[in-house]
Amino acid sequence: DTETLTENGWKLYQDIGPEEKIAAFNKDTGEIVFVVPSKKLVYDVVDEKMWHYSNHSTDFCVTAEHTTLFKPAGKSNGPWEVATAATMPHNVWVPSVYPSYTPAPKVLAIRETYLLGGDVKIETYTGKVYCFSVPGYGFFVTRRNGKVAIQGNTAEASIDFAEVQVFGPIRQEFDWRINKRV
Repeated sequence: DTETLTENGWKLYQDIGPEEKIAAFNKDTGEIVFVVPSKKLVYDVVDEKMWHYSNHSTDFCVTAEHTTLFKPAGKSNGPWEVATAATMPHNVWVPSVYPSYTPAPKVLAIRETYLLGGDVKIETYTGKVYCFSVPGYGFFVTRRNGKVAIQGNTAEASIDFAEVQVFGPIRQEFDWRINKRV
């Protein structure tokens, strides 16, 4: 099963406490920090199409609406782009973390892994799907079959993330104006 990197090492979703910090990734700065997720999400799915990305150095399996990071082929020096699993193009670079064997490293190095079209399989899955909402970051560090990946939020968590990005500055300005008058 998929594990998430916490401040206390790799843990399964159900073993992560409500105030425990997980490794979050900032796609703009490349920084990884440990933060408390705002939500833990669990979905029961039946015959759900899942996008399974796997090669020699990464392995992750996500729903169609799950956000993913990528860089187009030939643009590994460019910025990270965001797409859903269902719309991400083939033959792309995806972020991973080195080293994958470290229990809870103080410093994590981002590396890029090239995924070919054949590294993506669409599978049918029935069971539970787990995700976190990581406001301000939107991406977190996971490990599956000993291989590390950086995953994005599910559709619901992505909406939360977008609200923070769009309304966060407006709320801060509003709070400042209200508090200034008090």
